[in-house]
Amino acid sequence: MNGIKLRGIKLLNNCAFLSGTSRADPVFVQNVCSGLAAQEVNLAILTHIADGDMGAGRTSLCMGASMVTTAFVCMKPGTGSDGSLQLEPEVGMVSIFPHEQRPDVMGRLVGVLAGEDIVPYAIASSPSALSVLVPSTKSESLTQNLFGPFEFPAWDTPREWHAAYTGQEQILKEIICSYHEEIIKVYNITSLPDLSFWRLSVGIEDLGGLGAALEDMQDLGLRIPFLIGHSAPEGQICFALCLAGTDLQRAGRVFSDRLPKIDPACSERVAAFTMHGPHFGDRFGIAHALIRSLRKAGIKPLAISCAMSSMSAIVGAADLDDSIEALRGNFDILS
Repeated sequence: MNGIKLRGIKLLNNCAFLSGTSRADPVFVQNVCSGLAAQEVNLAILTHIADGDMGAGRTSLCMGASMVTTAFVCMKPGTGSDGSLQLEPEVGMVSIFPHEQRPDVMGRLVGVLAGEDIVPYAIASSPSALSVLVPSTKSESLTQNLFGPFEFPAWDTPREWHAAYTGQEQILKEIICSYHEEIIKVYNITSLPDLSFWRLSVGIEDLGGLGAALEDMQDLGLRIPFLIGHSAPEGQICFALCLAGTDLQRAGRVFSDRLPKIDPACSERVAAFTMHGPHFGDRFGIAHALIRSLRKAGIKPLAISCAMSSMSAIVGAADLDDSIEALRGNFDILS
């Protein structure tokens, strides 16, 4: 197996993970983000899958370990007696880039996790990168095991990468700043219509099958512009992804062949939009502004991924134009 050529890896330790669900609060994710904004909590990652046929929705967060108690206080009240809450105080975030919407890149990453028996706390995609949250005790070994399935021209071995990367994590932390803007600026908004939206839940025993299914989709000429996943009760990992392409029946057969015990839920008429930069994680309140804008317009996003320097959301195809119009009324779009 030849390695897929990528440009880089980033590793950020000293993070924390928080995930919750609520059946009683229909605006759970908005209320959580409102509290985080008020407490000036910067997020490295936010993922959200709305409730649907597969049960209650779930919202997951990653932030610096020093802010996890504050984030917990913001999330806990909304879970109610019928919700759930997961807190992991020692987490590492590993990112690879670029993925260029290639299913085989995503499949290889999932396959590495399966091969190492690592249950990821969360996976989030941005247009440029794939980020995965794992226990901090596993972050170094995960980074090393990415060499082989992937090739990185700047480094031939994990040791070379580690030598070049040593000290960079502290530099990355030092340049993070907080923005105070009356109207939040973003570079631009891009959109993708005519997507299909798939949701499925797998256990660690099926994670390798999911990775293989994603790699198979590369041969079908499909693209995956959106992928998120996060851990759920009973050892499950919930995934949501969008496929761009016309061969959706064969895509369904790939899932059936590789994951015969799992029946994914599929919606064929959805669209995605992405707000690009500046850095999402440096700017507390930006996720709340996104969700609040959509809610005011009467739009319920099916899924959200906020990671790296962008924020993406999946909405019904009929809601795409209204979604972008709602954002233009609440953000300063520079281009």
